[in-house]
Amino acid sequence: MNKKGFAPILILISVVAVLAIAGGIWYYSSHQNSNSSLATSNNSGTTTSSTNSNSPTATSSPTLQQISPTSGAVGTQITLTGSGFTTSTPTSTNLNIIYFGNDLVVPGSATTSDSHTLTFTLPQGFSDAAERGCSPGYHYCNGGAYDHAAASGTYAITVENADGKSNSLPFTITSPYAANSSQSLYTISNTDISSAPNDGATKVTATGFFGPNPIIRLVGNTATNTYTADISPSYADAAKVIFTVPPATPPGSYDLMVYSKGATNKPSAGGVEFKVLSASGPYISASVTPVPYNFTYFNGDTITIQWKASGISSVSATLTHFVHDSYQYQIFSNLPTGTGSYSWTIPSTIPSGNFVITVGNGTTQSTVGLTIVPAGTRPMQAP
Repeated sequence: MNKKGFAPILILISVVAVLAIAGGIWYYSSHQNSNSSLATSNNSGTTTSSTNSNSPTATSSPTLQQISPTSGAVGTQITLTGSGFTTSTPTSTNLNIIYFGNDLVVPGSATTSDSHTLTFTLPQGFSDAAERGCSPGYHYCNGGAYDHAAASGTYAITVENADGKSNSLPFTITSPYAANSSQSLYTISNTDISSAPNDGATKVTATGFFGPNPIIRLVGNTATNTYTADISPSYADAAKVIFTVPPATPPGSYDLMVYSKGATNKPSAGGVEFKVLSASGPYISASVTPVPYNFTYFNGDTITIQWKASGISSVSATLTHFVHDSYQYQIFSNLPTGTGSYSWTIPSTIPSGNFVITVGNGTTQSTVGLTIVPAGTRPMQAP
């Protein structure tokens, strides 16, 4: 090879060597910088590793530090201050559930943008904690419907989310009625009897959510025309009203609703079916006492079945499962008509579920709906 051919080769080798050296320097420098970014020295001279952004972070249960205010009526805005609240929206993957005692929860979930405060309005009704369902990780929580009317009293407030449940702080409900009556909820969820004679004397108990001064309204199609009756109850509180059917009310099927006395043009949300019977008979009207909220009873509870009947020969009572009507239990049979009662202790063998007690003679009868649950499992209205 001549000198002219050798010179270019030397130049090429020199360029490659320079590039290799430069690349090594760059690799060493960047490697050292990367390592140094993973180690820092604290004041004690020890070395700690920084947290990898992909590593799981530690979580802690929510903690309550303050409730403001500590008491108030329905409709009061309440602020909880603390830590560990999940920043969320109603459609997020982690929700804050607020408990009043062990059995009642505020319907829906509370949201926060800073993880330190939760604000909500004291509701007129609570959901049943036993019926609230959350998917794993609280990706979805069903707050349930209003099941229990708010009752005056002091409650232990706690917050629960996917990270755990907080300590408790007390809050006192001073009144089950909203200070602003226009914010009150008026709705009927059930009645102790599904029919009553128009005798002006048979008492009907309706449960639900009632603001002050409720008015009962019966709206229905009778044999002649559409008839509306407005009735002032003989008793009313935030969870139930008691009324009688006026003698002038024609027999027929009605929708039973409740209104605010100050705004009878605004009916309750929905109503229940109710039948008005002719006091001249034949008829039977039955009820069950005592009347717990939502007509829920323990196995082992003693209840009294009462009836008023006219024009029938005898009275019997049968308990039938609301869904599986093949399940029946004979409570009593062939008792005298007129006005009577029967005391019955619910056996432990009765399964839990929704039932109907049918009282009558097979042709003329009256029904009462109720729920039976195992002893010790029913949620209480107040702690």
